[in-house]
Parts: sequence; C-alpha cells; structure tokens
Amino acid sequence: MKKLIVAGFFIVVFVLPISWYLILQIFGENKFDIPKFEMVADSCRIVDGAYLQLNAELWETKRNELTRIKRRFESVSDSEMKLIMEESCLKDNAAVLVDEEGYYRGFYKASREETDRILTEVDIYLTNIEKSERE
Repeated sequence: MKKLIVAGFFIVVFVLPISWYLILQIFGENKFDIPKFEMVADSCRIVDGAYLQLNAELWETKRNELTRIKRRFESVSDSEMKLIMEESCLKDNAAVLVDEEGYYRGFYKASREETDRILTEVDIYLTNIEKSERE
C-alpha cells in the first residue's frame, strides 16, 4: 500500500506536469498581438514604415527611460522600425507606436511603467513581423 501511495505521488508531482508541458510545446503556439487603433492622418505621418515617435521634450526629464529605449533601438534596423524624436501630432502623448500600414499601435506617457510597456510592445511587434515574413 505504501508503494502505491509513493507511485501515485510521483505521478502527480512529476509525470503530469512534464506531460502537460510537452503537450503544450508540441501543439501550442504563443501568439501575442498589439491592437490597431485609428489610422494616422497623412499630415502626421512622418516616414514610411513602422516607427516609434517620442516627444523629446517630455523625455528629457526621464533620461534613464530614454536611454533604455534608445539602447533597444540600437539592434533594430531602420527597415524594421525607426525611432523618431519629433513632437508633431503627438497631442497629449509622450510617445506613439505606428505600424507599417500607418495605424497607431500604442499611446504612451513618459514613465517607467510605460517604458516597460513600450519595450515589450516593440518586441512583440517585431517578432510578429519576423514571423509573417517567414511564412
């Protein structure tokens, strides 16, 4: 009886989680997407392609956060996404993310939490672009 309890415990603790993990790895697909908002007005569209536009004046007080964003864009080619430090058409936002089709993908404030969100959403966007190019 004691061996049966130990065997049951072993199955519950080790075999079930491992088998669940393997099933998810084989049949699961992690896919995240960033919602599309309204289209950028032609007068506000700065460049062709995707870009992150920052209001340099608002980010001056957040030097560490601006450095983190710039560091992330060092490894991104201009054909994938550009970093633009210009204030036109940002309204009340410190930053906006625009995709290659000209849709807003994110509106951000100048804060640490929003910087984390910017970096995460840029990574998600670039990953989705790479996946779509491979398919």
